[in-house]
Amino acid sequence: MEWIEEPSDEELAEIDRMDMMQAHHLIGEWLAGKPVNYDEMAYIGMLLLSIARRNGTELPE
Repeated sequence: MEWIEEPSDEELAEIDRMDMMQAHHLIGEWLAGKPVNYDEMAYIGMLLLSIARRNGTELPE
């Protein structure tokens, strides 16, 4: 079994940046009136929640 190292802070920051760009793109399409399916909206929510958790943001229950 191969050991997988935890990503560095720099790698996590890059992942956050890429996730935010993807979420921004999908939200922009939705606001422009383009059809966005429920899977894409759920994906946006999961991206934003994961970024918030990694950044230590307190989330309501």
